[in-house]
Amino acid sequence: MSKDLYNAVTKIIEKQEKKTFEERIEELEKNARENKIRFYFASDSEDAMSILKDIMTGKANILMELSNEILEVDSFSLFDNKSNLLIADPYLYGLKKSKEFRTRAFHELISEKPIDDASYEKFYKELKEFSFNADLGITTTNYVISDFSSLVFIDSYGYRGVLCTAPRTHVVIASSDKILVDFFESMNYVFSYTKTLEPAFNSNVFVINNPSRTGDIEKIVIYGAHGPRELSLIVIDNGRKRLAEDIGTNQAVIRLLSDVVSIIYPQTTWLAYCLGVLTVNPLDLAIRIMKTNFDASVIGALSKTLMDLLNRDAYIPRKEILIKSYEKLYELSLSKAESEEKINETYLNLKELVQ
Repeated sequence: MSKDLYNAVTKIIEKQEKKTFEERIEELEKNARENKIRFYFASDSEDAMSILKDIMTGKANILMELSNEILEVDSFSLFDNKSNLLIADPYLYGLKKSKEFRTRAFHELISEKPIDDASYEKFYKELKEFSFNADLGITTTNYVISDFSSLVFIDSYGYRGVLCTAPRTHVVIASSDKILVDFFESMNYVFSYTKTLEPAFNSNVFVINNPSRTGDIEKIVIYGAHGPRELSLIVIDNGRKRLAEDIGTNQAVIRLLSDVVSIIYPQTTWLAYCLGVLTVNPLDLAIRIMKTNFDASVIGALSKTLMDLLNRDAYIPRKEILIKSYEKLYELSLSKAESEEKINETYLNLKELVQ
């Protein structure tokens, strides 16, 4: 971990600890509405699904980014055979039926679709063609900065900008632990984060504060001229506030620290993707156990693997918070899993992969 990133993480964590969750939500809602962003707060996944269903009404061509929040809200269950859906993922974009996607394992789907330069070019070409005819784009975001209602997107794969700017309507589903305070310190952290990703990724950063609007013609404000006409933000808590309080910190701190883990140990992020959880964030993983039928032994094994890595040599500020988070996650997994033996069996297999 670079010194610049270490210092940036330390400073941004200190900022988060000065405001309560309620203060961050209140500030974000106020600024979002001033910027013509349709703001919604969902206490749980059912609330978020109901909000998304209303927004989707009458939308035929839908572009969807694959993310933890998308799975958490069970967005795929809202689609019917009349929906023209494109999954914005180079491995999974060819799947048109949500049922097939939801009932099969990620690693099975990925193994059937090995990605190469030609396949990626085909994906990107179809993505661009579809995007400019899309009625609705559904994505998550990396962070939401409350003081300017800024949505921050880190694009490490070269196609995320299309998802945010091309569809007529853009809906962002963001977990509540992604809300940060202090725009300038937050962006300093984001740029340190993306700098650390190089040279493995040619990352771009997009910051969106409002739906597309321009006043070039006779100083009359027009929405939708250069991007989405409507922008909605759905913030979903789904138990994160309580989980973070049980650990003794706020949820934004856990988000920031777990994102750093994904940089220091990039193999764990790919592992989480192949396992179908898409994240190494302990709050996200705990919710996956509590709110879905996902195999708790897999998450237990992943949390144990992450604890090993952190205890071994990770140079991360506030590392003790992360370790405590994964310990709590392991305890939860143990209470829900078929047996401790199954967790350990899976753990041994994962351990070999991350060495």
